[in-house]
Amino acid sequence: MALPAPRTPPSTPAAREGWFRRKPLYDRREILAAAAVAQGKGKPKKALTQYLRVLEMEPDNPTLLMKAAVLFAETRQPDDAWKSFTHAAELFQKDGLVDKWSSVWAQTVIYFPRSHEAWLSLAKAKSARGVPAEAAAMLLTGSRNFTRRKDREMKVTLLEEAFRLVPYQFDVTMAYVAALVANKQRGDAFDLLEEMVERTSGSKLRKIRGKMFRLRPTPASAWRWLRATPAQRAASASSTRRR
Repeated sequence: MALPAPRTPPSTPAAREGWFRRKPLYDRREILAAAAVAQGKGKPKKALTQYLRVLEMEPDNPTLLMKAAVLFAETRQPDDAWKSFTHAAELFQKDGLVDKWSSVWAQTVIYFPRSHEAWLSLAKAKSARGVPAEAAAMLLTGSRNFTRRKDREMKVTLLEEAFRLVPYQFDVTMAYVAALVANKQRGDAFDLLEEMVERTSGSKLRKIRGKMFRLRPTPASAWRWLRATPAQRAASASSTRRR
């Protein structure tokens, strides 16, 4: 009995979906799912490898760049993390997606708390949303990370920008003054306090006068400081009434 002729592999598209279907080399959905699973299991390196496979095909995908940036940071690859964060921020800014642009820098400062560039960029993004007070508050918060001697100029830069955003706001101005003093710019600090005197009253004025006395401990500045205290004002008012 003759043997049956060998079966020819199917050649139609429908037939190729059976045993002879070739798995695609790049399955985006599957790769991203694998990355999410790996990240959920606390395997950042494995997750990063998967995201990078997609980024090879989509190098300008800001959402994936952000995900990769976080994983780069968590696996101690700061240079790659910084490049990914900044690239994502540039893409969101270019597309006019201000909230996402801001969120990139908000994430960046978590991993780079001592980068004055990151804090300034976050403030710029916040300002673009029309909230200068929020931007200044971010700079004030960020400035507290700069405590080393070599960081003094960067701290002044951050607080100078915060002051520009909300001129003469008390907390920002006093922090700016302290940074100027630490950076040996006592004259600039004193001049700024003099400008604040005309805009302040009550307990805040007493703090300003006290700071001015400590910067220039003269009899005149001591008298002005004393006059700013409630007891001294009451005594002066009583003396005036008796006259």
